[in-house]
Amino acid sequence: MAAEDDLVCVGAVAGAYGVRGEVRLKSFCADPRDIAGYGPLRTDQGREFTVTLGKPISGAFAARLSGITQRDAAQALKGTRLFVARAQLPALPEDEFYHADLLGLPVQDTGGALLGHLRGIADHGAGDVLEIAGPGLKTPLMLPFTREFVPTVDLAAGRIVVDLPDEAEATAGEDAGAGDGASDGASDGASDGASDHDGDGEGKGHSDHEAGSPGDTRPGAPEEGAPEDGAPAGDTSEDGASEDGTPEDDISENGPAEARAAKGAAPGRRGGAA
Repeated sequence: MAAEDDLVCVGAVAGAYGVRGEVRLKSFCADPRDIAGYGPLRTDQGREFTVTLGKPISGAFAARLSGITQRDAAQALKGTRLFVARAQLPALPEDEFYHADLLGLPVQDTGGALLGHLRGIADHGAGDVLEIAGPGLKTPLMLPFTREFVPTVDLAAGRIVVDLPDEAEATAGEDAGAGDGASDGASDGASDGASDHDGDGEGKGHSDHEAGSPGDTRPGAPEEGAPEDGAPAGDTSEDGASEDGTPEDDISENGPAEARAAKGAAPGRRGGAA
């Protein structure tokens, strides 16, 4: 059995679906149907389930998990994350990386200075965007995942090197100075001290995967416990009606840190320079 550190979350149970023991299953795989192709999936409690997919439903699949035949048992699994051994994931082509391999890596600038760690990855249609957070940054840095902005991804050494736009570099330096004790009336995360990531990237050029500036594509984390797909809270019935009125657990791809890490089975592609 794979060690816990070698497991990648490929999906999660959002609750019961119908009354025959099916579950509402969210897949975090690049091709959502791949979740059923890895063999038995493991929970963080050590249980194993074989997945049989049913029909697609809003933001998920109706699915059957082996051994689950009653609605109460299916509902009891709500919020359960399903994992697969990292070694079972297929190899990726050059410049594609599994999110699980990138999240948490230290991020340095081209001079070797540590900026922070990779906290999240988002894709809203214009290519992947990296979210970098660190103790010296008042607000996270948001950078397009392109060769121009991210020239080096060294998984063997466990690091990411980014080439900051001039305005972001200046802001990062100011934030680091503030973190070292400069406090000209700055308060905890006051909005007037937030760094400005709305520059146009002048001198750097934009990749053809970029829409607007890095700051324009920052993902918005959903509210705690709010469904991500616009469906009514507690939507677990076959006809889409709310059965119990309870909200789904927040397992959206751009939610809290553990939810973002759960998207680890989806590959991120580093775009080319313009």
